[in-house]
Amino acid sequence: MSTPQRPWWLFVHKSSVLVTSIEDRSRPGERVFVIRGEPVVKGLAWLTCGPLSALAVIAVLTGVAVAVNMRELPGLTRMLFVAALLGLPALVWGLTVFVTSRMSAQHIQAIKEANSKTCVIKLRPKTGQMAVKTIYSDHEDTLSFAEIQQARVAPAIGAKDGKAVVLSLETDDGPLVLLDESLGSHSQKADLAQAIQSALKKYAQKQNPPATE
Repeated sequence: MSTPQRPWWLFVHKSSVLVTSIEDRSRPGERVFVIRGEPVVKGLAWLTCGPLSALAVIAVLTGVAVAVNMRELPGLTRMLFVAALLGLPALVWGLTVFVTSRMSAQHIQAIKEANSKTCVIKLRPKTGQMAVKTIYSDHEDTLSFAEIQQARVAPAIGAKDGKAVVLSLETDDGPLVLLDESLGSHSQKADLAQAIQSALKKYAQKQNPPATE
């Protein structure tokens, strides 16, 4: 998804790691997990607009001081001017940051939305089906439990350490990645893998009940 156009004055820092939350929307007969990841986006007005506005105030006050010849002014007036030169830029800096932060809130939220990722996993043990909408697809795919061998957390391809992991399904047609390395922590993926394995186990036990003597 493309990032929306933002004002020329708005500079932001966007994290490459997504903050992921898992919402359990389960209902009778169906376990539903909505996994959503959003980047941390911070406005940098305090580093850009704030200093520029403070410098502008200093330039104006300096120009005024030169124009009126400060040496010829009364002592109290000079003291008040020096106080203004020291305090006014900081005040304008803070006011500018406050105003630009309020103005940029909507744009920052739009950037978050544009760069977020969502995955939906639906487990239906009674019918032996699993519906999945991954970050790579705009539609929902349905798998039969019979097609799924296991759910597992494994290192991402090319990962240099054990922190970059993916949640994938081992199916008859090969692996299916549900969550890539950018979405979800290791523990979150492990919890989801356990929930999927539990649903597969319950369905298998239902299809093959233990023999009674």
